[in-house]
Amino acid sequence: MPGIWEHSLTTRPINDLLGNIVKKEEQLKKDGIIPEVVVIGQGAAGTELAFGYKRRWSDYFGQEIKVSIVSHTDTVLQGQAPAAVDEVMSKLKKHNIAIIPNERVKEIKADRVVFESGNEAPCNVAVWATGAEAQELTFKSDLELLNGYFRVNDHLQSTSHPNVFAGGDCITIEKYAEERPIFPPKAGVYAVREGPIIAQNLCNVINGKPLVDYVPQRMFLSLLMTGDEEAIANKHGIAFSGKWVWRMKDWIDRGFMKLFDPHYLFEDYAN
Repeated sequence: MPGIWEHSLTTRPINDLLGNIVKKEEQLKKDGIIPEVVVIGQGAAGTELAFGYKRRWSDYFGQEIKVSIVSHTDTVLQGQAPAAVDEVMSKLKKHNIAIIPNERVKEIKADRVVFESGNEAPCNVAVWATGAEAQELTFKSDLELLNGYFRVNDHLQSTSHPNVFAGGDCITIEKYAEERPIFPPKAGVYAVREGPIIAQNLCNVINGKPLVDYVPQRMFLSLLMTGDEEAIANKHGIAFSGKWVWRMKDWIDRGFMKLFDPHYLFEDYAN
């Protein structure tokens, strides 16, 4: 889409996100500009980022900043439990974060977001936080694909190349390929649990041992922070919020981040 890389802060690659935010805020302050933020993406990532920018930059610039979320429906978190959506919408209203409903982005310019409808939203910071989508390969490959993603079996092993393993947003597990909505979802809670399975299976292949299966969980506790040291939890269609939910989320997320350390992938990492 025109203008994404030139005029927006993108959530990917994730390693660059915080550095880009710091660079942007320092430049805005140097130029005497108060940010007006439009977040494109009404899923969990976009919604959390809207809360995060509102809190961080209102503090940083010493005044309340304007933040909006673009949604292709009239709400956020499409497909989530109604109770969770109601909780989040209430929090958005409390923090004066607006929804730009029923719009799809056509182009991002330096000073505005242009929609397919012809409408525009003025902003000096656009944040791109949309979901995963299959990308064209930038290299020649005969790896088997399914729905545009690498096709893997229950071992997270390529169905065409047994020496290749893959996980995260780039795969479709053949057993679940026909399920709608897509399962497992393109979400970090699944990707991070696939990592240790891949690590173990790589070792098992090398050592001539049987491969282990990855069994994705059907339900998980969804925790969404709201930028005020509170968070909203959702599971089995039931939603609840508060400071204690934030403390629980913080504890869980710190454990989650440990999984990026290879020493936590499997016991015998040194060998």
